[in-house]
Amino acid sequence: MRHNRKASLQLGINAIVILILAVTMLGLGLAFLKGMFGQTSEQFIEISRELERQMRNELEKTAGRLVMSTDSVQIKKGESETIYIGLRNDLGGTDPVDFSISYDDEWSEDYDEPNINTRGIYNPDEDGNAGPPTHGTIQCYDAISSTARDQLRNNPGVKHIDFETSTVRTLADGDIEIMPMLIQATSAAERTTYTCAVVIVYDTDDQNDPYEIYTRERFFVEVTG
Repeated sequence: MRHNRKASLQLGINAIVILILAVTMLGLGLAFLKGMFGQTSEQFIEISRELERQMRNELEKTAGRLVMSTDSVQIKKGESETIYIGLRNDLGGTDPVDFSISYDDEWSEDYDEPNINTRGIYNPDEDGNAGPPTHGTIQCYDAISSTARDQLRNNPGVKHIDFETSTVRTLADGDIEIMPMLIQATSAAERTTYTCAVVIVYDTDDQNDPYEIYTRERFFVEVTG
């Protein structure tokens, strides 16, 4: 009987020791993971800051109006990728200017989209007068695949590539802003390379012609699967 009690006590002590070790290891593991995630987040922030510095320097040195972190993106269907757009106001005015992302069909004469005027910048009202700009309408207007190209032109309401970014920015003369742009290949996308465009317009304060194209940049999205 005494031997059984001693054995039971020893088992109890062993169980407590194992439990303490398990809790300790769990704590160390959680601390390690927290440190790893913290380092990853800090590295990502530092990379983003360095990229922003590079884009700002490029705009300042070249006196450019628009710069992109890359002009070619490779992405799988259903997945997303984030790139960056840098915008600089060089209009030279004393008042801040409103800049918007819009759509322009100058590069694709066959492309037609309902409710945009012939310049593809803003929506006309019932009387044909200029309305507010079509914000956030970054478009892919061409593709290597003839099937995808025909779908883009004949059924523009179905997006193959979806974009999310800031739509309106107010910048004083000489100001620069770096904006993220999320790119996603939708279920309608094909395995091909799409030609897309970022078009920036600005508010002219002219009732007859309220929006003028400020700059445009072409880029490519390759859908791999």
